[in-house]
Amino acid sequence: MKTVEGLADVSKQLKLRCQEEIANGNGGEEKKSSLPFPHWICQPYIRPVPSPEEPVPYGNKRGPEVMKAMCQKRALEDSDGTADQLSKNKQKKKSRNPNKNFCVEQKPKYVKCEQCGNPKGNKCVFNLCRACCKKKAYKEVADCPSHGLRFKTKAEKQKAEENGKVNGEERKEETRRERRRRRRRGGDEEETREETREETREETKEETKEEKKNGSPTEREISSSQPPTKLQVQPL
Repeated sequence: MKTVEGLADVSKQLKLRCQEEIANGNGGEEKKSSLPFPHWICQPYIRPVPSPEEPVPYGNKRGPEVMKAMCQKRALEDSDGTADQLSKNKQKKKSRNPNKNFCVEQKPKYVKCEQCGNPKGNKCVFNLCRACCKKKAYKEVADCPSHGLRFKTKAEKQKAEENGKVNGEERKEETRRERRRRRRRGGDEEETREETREETREETKEETKEEKKNGSPTEREISSSQPPTKLQVQPL
């Protein structure tokens, strides 16, 4: 019973069944329910179909007079006449700002975007609105200064930074290689220097050993210059 016709069929069947029960004499039975009247007395209300000659009352549907008045108002608003032909709201706006132009034809007409129909940017590179321009610039990695989109410059900057890092690492490797080469070239000289250093160290060690045994030359001179001292014997 998802339609009105199905509901009407069900109500007709119930009506016929009730009529059969009344004809058979079952209508005079005792009441088994708490209702004051039997169920066959209740009947559904069927709304009468309105005739086309009768006028439609004002409600959800608008009458012809209202539609006519609204059409006249829309025509006055769309027209570019004097203040007498303007609507009340536009007359109020014109009283506040008399220099304002309400003519529809003289209003600036914006050029539409090629993809979505919104007004396009006046200085856009792709002749698109901001949303469409952003998508296209992102796909093509391009710039649009009018919309403030700089995908190309950012990509180039990032690439330059990466190249700079690579160049820095290459320079470090080159300096390391040069140091290794210098070490290899100056290996013989360093060996000779190390040999001389070892010889000097051995000589200094031998000199220190001799000084410890015989004493330093300054101590010898001091001991030779001083006369021998007499031993003082104390009486017991």
